[in-house]
Amino acid sequence: MNTVIVTSAGGPVAENVIQNLKLAENVLVVGTDVDKNMLQLSSADKKAVVHHSSEATDLYVDDIHRLANRYNATMLIPVSDREIYVAALNANRLPAMSIPNLKIVETCRNKASLYTFMKEHGFPVPFTIYPLSYRHYPATIRDLKKPMWLRATIGAGGWLAHKVDSLEDITALLRFYRNTKREFMLSEYLPGRNFCWTSLWVNGKLACSVTKERLEWVYRRIGTTAVQRIVHNQQVSKLCEEVVKCLVDLYDSDMTALMMVDLKENGLPYITEINAGRTGTVSTFFTLGSTLAYNDQRVNFHYQLYRAHHRLKPLPCEKHDALPEGMTYIRHIDMGSLLTWKDRQVRYPVCWRQEK
Repeated sequence: MNTVIVTSAGGPVAENVIQNLKLAENVLVVGTDVDKNMLQLSSADKKAVVHHSSEATDLYVDDIHRLANRYNATMLIPVSDREIYVAALNANRLPAMSIPNLKIVETCRNKASLYTFMKEHGFPVPFTIYPLSYRHYPATIRDLKKPMWLRATIGAGGWLAHKVDSLEDITALLRFYRNTKREFMLSEYLPGRNFCWTSLWVNGKLACSVTKERLEWVYRRIGTTAVQRIVHNQQVSKLCEEVVKCLVDLYDSDMTALMMVDLKENGLPYITEINAGRTGTVSTFFTLGSTLAYNDQRVNFHYQLYRAHHRLKPLPCEKHDALPEGMTYIRHIDMGSLLTWKDRQVRYPVCWRQEK
């Protein structure tokens, strides 16, 4: 039995990873987290509290290294953007993993850097001004067409993001966050549909991808979706593949990793964020959808990554639109989830894997 270390195991993203792995493979999962209380919620087989990955990086790396030796781990799956960045920085000191190299992680991690990269390589980008801070912003923003979108350059899930309708809104928010040591960017507000493109890359080539549309959020947009639906959108798929392929060709031609791209529409789809090396909070949606539609694990992204990492051929899967259009996943805190497709409905309790 292989052993996989999954970080941030006290949170929902990691729990999705663990559920995905255990649905498909008999693996031993070692879950790590900085929070000993939340870690108790994890369904990992073994659990370990570790140091904070960015506040005590060397101690964190030592913690993971010791766990890998203790359990003879064959794979590390860092889950959060912060942990993926630390893992890329310290790849030679950590267990084997399949994530993008440091240059791709750095480019995607900073939204301003990603914006610059896309603009330099001819990809469509919304009008954007950066960097902004309480003590540094151009007076010309007073005259820009509002509303606009103010957000931190680093941080996932719409971190510190606000729709702003006036210069007073902008300056008030910058003042409020003045002690966070963060830089901000101000972008054209994109009022259209909200998409997420999730993909698996193996040896520098796209192996599988799915596009979902975010329809409703848990508790008024706190960063995770309550209702999401599979869509087939050629514009979105083509743009996402081309941007990631550009990164791969320039910086990591043999990349085996997961890549998640967020987009908003304003006539055209625009990329707003790329999470290099991971999926989101509802990756079990794709796994359950794969089982419902095909009765196999072809769209189980973490199992497919696990296979590629262990030099096993990934299960055959469509490069684009790997799940049927219209498949919908609905969930809420403490209420389980509901997967619908055509005239079929499958309900899952809160702890559905353990109860099956």
